[in-house]
Amino acid sequence: MSVSRKLFVALVLLPGSLFAQEAPAGDLFTWSGRLAANSTVGIRSYNGPIDVRESTTDRVEFRASRPTRRGADLSFEVETSANGVQLCAVYRGRNICDNDRRGSGGDWDQGPGSTRITVLLPKGVRLEAGTGNGEVTVERASNDVDISSGNGDVRVRLTAGRVDVRTGNGELEIEGATGPDDASTGNGRVYVTTSTGPVSVSTGNGEIDVTELAARRRLPGLRRAAHHPQRGVGAPAVRRARPGRPRGAVNGAC
Repeated sequence: MSVSRKLFVALVLLPGSLFAQEAPAGDLFTWSGRLAANSTVGIRSYNGPIDVRESTTDRVEFRASRPTRRGADLSFEVETSANGVQLCAVYRGRNICDNDRRGSGGDWDQGPGSTRITVLLPKGVRLEAGTGNGEVTVERASNDVDISSGNGDVRVRLTAGRVDVRTGNGELEIEGATGPDDASTGNGRVYVTTSTGPVSVSTGNGEIDVTELAARRRLPGLRRAAHHPQRGVGAPAVRRARPGRPRGAVNGAC
């Protein structure tokens, strides 16, 4: 993936032109561009929430507010390739996407303050989003969604493709899914409503609730996971089942 440009100011991509201007009050960074169907939109952030909404056009748009504390050391890079586009946070010259490619994690204790990223997602494109710390919310997506947070809730509503969500600590909610779903949290409740499935869910500690959307009924069949007192965490209160044949494990504090 080639890096298109390092951006320290607000940037807007318009048809046939590239404009850079001084960041307005609040240090708002913006970028937009057209994407073909089945392209991938990626977001990688050190710290802060990510809010994804459906776009009314064929353009993807990134908006990010830099924090006032340590904000001068935070910038963003937009990387483009034949597969799509990726927004990468850069802190003190350290590109989080480079960390991903090298397989090394972020240093959250010494990282930047929280920055909120808003994404307008065109129809027909895939989404891959991750933050080291923060909530991730996706409202309507018509292709595959892959979300991860080191610490924070993940909420996904009204999706047409496959949904994969993971968090180290936080609740997971998938509502109105019409494709396969895979949800995993180290600590927290998992709630899924789906019209098709299959669904694979796991939690280290918390309740699991899966509902068949079309019939609005909870599905039987999940068993309570074993208690493991050596971990100091009780088993999750598993209430309901996944639709169809079980695939994968429904885990407790194993």
